[in-house]
Amino acid sequence: MIGAVRDEAMTATRGWATVLAILLLFAPKIDLIDVPGQTTGLRLDDLVLALAALPLLLSYRNLVSDQSLLWICILVALGLASCAAGDGNVLYVFRIAEYAVFILLGRFSGCDPARIAGLWLAVQLPIAGLQHFGAIGVFRDGDYMAPIVGERASGTTGGPWELAMVTNLASVVLLATRRSRDSGRVALHLAAMAIMLMTGSRSGMAVQAFIAFFDACGARIIPAVSATMVAIVLIVTGDAVIGDRIRGGTFATTFSDIREGAHAAATLGSDGQWWATPAAHEVGDDRDASMAIRAAKWRAVGNTWAESGPVAWLIGLGNGRFGPAVDGGWVRLLCEGGVLGLAAYAAFILHLRRRVQQGWRSLGVPAAAAWSSCLLATFAANMVFIDVHLSYKTMAFLFLILGALSAAADRPERFAEVARRLTRPSTPAEPAPA
Repeated sequence: MIGAVRDEAMTATRGWATVLAILLLFAPKIDLIDVPGQTTGLRLDDLVLALAALPLLLSYRNLVSDQSLLWICILVALGLASCAAGDGNVLYVFRIAEYAVFILLGRFSGCDPARIAGLWLAVQLPIAGLQHFGAIGVFRDGDYMAPIVGERASGTTGGPWELAMVTNLASVVLLATRRSRDSGRVALHLAAMAIMLMTGSRSGMAVQAFIAFFDACGARIIPAVSATMVAIVLIVTGDAVIGDRIRGGTFATTFSDIREGAHAAATLGSDGQWWATPAAHEVGDDRDASMAIRAAKWRAVGNTWAESGPVAWLIGLGNGRFGPAVDGGWVRLLCEGGVLGLAAYAAFILHLRRRVQQGWRSLGVPAAAAWSSCLLATFAANMVFIDVHLSYKTMAFLFLILGALSAAADRPERFAEVARRLTRPSTPAEPAPA
């Protein structure tokens, strides 16, 4: 049973919240209305979440005092202010409010996070295998694509990178709640790595390797990894903002059309290759195309933000100003949300870590602080190269776990069965990472 709360699991609200959470998390994304200039439009899940939000909000007694929802309101307010002052797209602002419905679904459903994570791997691994070997097709941008042997698997998500990111997070949740170092942990690592290989996601593979090292070495590697990620963000942002001024331009383009406000030049076109236009960076044969394209985007976005003045530095150029794919979450947050937007989102993620830690502690999870830090590091590392905060499946999974663990922290007696299962002696038993 996915639900963790036995005494109230059959009430009407808990019943439909559990079913709805599972369906929305695992169902492929299906477009209802296309939005010009965007890779995805208004989807079926958008409609379902909008209809579910009102009864959930009306049923939630601690709505006003919930700190997680307060942070969501702060992020939405900053996003609206940024769009009003800049040239953003309010659809991007309301995405995070939409994803926040999963926090309520997690609270009301009483989901056991470990079972949700286990179900994710159990469902996605065989589907990814069938997609990779050409037995079934994949869903991309709301459309079903015909099967191709060797295709990068995406499971029931919107793309390979999204499947990889959620699998990273699911691995951390499962490892955190397993007490013993037995063959089950090895099988978990192998299953996650198999998914990474079938997705072809290099960032996902690197993060999964970090998770494996963390499982083996414990929290001692967190400071080094955190320092490395901060250094990468600073180097990338600094290079994007001042690189051309110092070196005279490593890349061929000056991106003058982007600085003049041509929105289309900073977004993915219908062919998905805006960088192939004359004003884009020319990728040489001896250069990693993926990284070169990212560097070109980051430099264009960074230069646009740096030349936009103090208001943009403070509150950004507007959420969605640079279209659906900047391929760098932290760079995007800084340039579209400004210093305030980036700081607010970082504070929200730290709040998320604290609530996850409190929930795991109430359930008796060993080394709850270390594993909550690992979950945060996993999210932050993926944010370096992917716009994770805009990923529907990733944020749905993360917020569903946040909601369930927040409920466990606030009312641990409702999750007594989960706590007994996690604290039950195992054989052989070894200490979790310190």
